[in-house]
Amino acid sequence: MSEVRGVVVAHGDLAHCLVETTRSISGVEDAFHPVSNAGCSPAALASRVEGAIGGDAAILFVDLASGSCAHTARLVAREPTGVTVITGVNLPMLLDFVFHRDMEVAELTERLAEKARTGIVAHLSGETGRAGQRQDQADGDGLLRRRWAAAQRQAEQPAVRLENSNGSHRARGYRILTTLVDRAPRQVKSSDEQHSCQSTGPGCHNQ
Repeated sequence: MSEVRGVVVAHGDLAHCLVETTRSISGVEDAFHPVSNAGCSPAALASRVEGAIGGDAAILFVDLASGSCAHTARLVAREPTGVTVITGVNLPMLLDFVFHRDMEVAELTERLAEKARTGIVAHLSGETGRAGQRQDQADGDGLLRRRWAAAQRQAEQPAVRLENSNGSHRARGYRILTTLVDRAPRQVKSSDEQHSCQSTGPGCHNQ
């Protein structure tokens, strides 16, 4: 299978800047063809995009979801098979494309859209950031309360008293969550009490 061709269609000099930056980071020279809408009529822009595709399987990377670049890309992609359009182009998307051009076009398009989304992260500061920190703290406190309640429910399960051959005792029947709850010692009858006679009739030696 031949490699998918990448065509970056954007306003002004943005397409050329994105392509050059991707080349400098990846070291791959032939992955993209930049197309600018500068000084183009709709027909001229469509002709540029078609020339960049060259009849091969291609992905058209567009800067905005609307406007002349997006409109032209969608029109061009209607005709040939194996041509898809992704809007909101960014560097994480382009860099991932460089090293996965051997994938099938539809599968690669979905992968790149997800890569672009995960590459967008907001780091807040000031009052907004502190509000986010308070929410994180509240979420953590809620999780701790749920874990505490679960530990208490576990603690209420009955223990099973077992006697080893050496006479020592151990309790089973619950998990001990030492980081969440300190279990109070259970009141367990001694071995002598368990085997004591409960009647006062003949033959009882514990009267």
